[in-house]
Amino acid sequence: MADDVLEIIKRIQEGDDLIARIEKAREKRIEESVDRLARLEHEALKKRAKPLHELVVSQIFDINEVLVEQYANSITPYSEIVVGGFTPSYDTGFTARTRLLVQPQDSSVPTQLVYFNGFSALRKGDSAIIRIPCYEEVGIGEYDFFKGKRQERKVYVSRALKEEELAIELSLLSGGRIERSADYSKFIQ
Repeated sequence: MADDVLEIIKRIQEGDDLIARIEKAREKRIEESVDRLARLEHEALKKRAKPLHELVVSQIFDINEVLVEQYANSITPYSEIVVGGFTPSYDTGFTARTRLLVQPQDSSVPTQLVYFNGFSALRKGDSAIIRIPCYEEVGIGEYDFFKGKRQERKVYVSRALKEEELAIELSLLSGGRIERSADYSKFIQ
């Protein structure tokens, strides 16, 4: 009878080993599938990626309201932070931001509010061509053989216009006046 019990215990252990091997094989297949899916997703993103200058769209808008606001800026150097005491702050000037309530001439465009970093001479009732960077930033993890580790690389893909956008250029239709934001050169080649 003891031999029968030992035989049963041996078969149970063999079954447990078999289950463990099946589970390991299953986990390996899942990892390989996830890796393959990630590679396919990365390749698809790379194919959709474009340089920033190709992701700037131009639309004609009627201007319904203009509000230019200025903000005071200041800095506190990290080296001068005092815990429990007075920390100095230094004024660095002002920043202007223009808020435009707009009506697109193309009814399929959802944009109703446009921000512009800087001053603008646009007035209510004007029509303007507004250039808007229309992209989404996506990180792609890739292996860097020179550094011997994974690196996150940013790519830019197209997206639909939203209700609120940030413009890089305002062009008045009637007067030929063009206004560009400080980061305009980042988007134009």
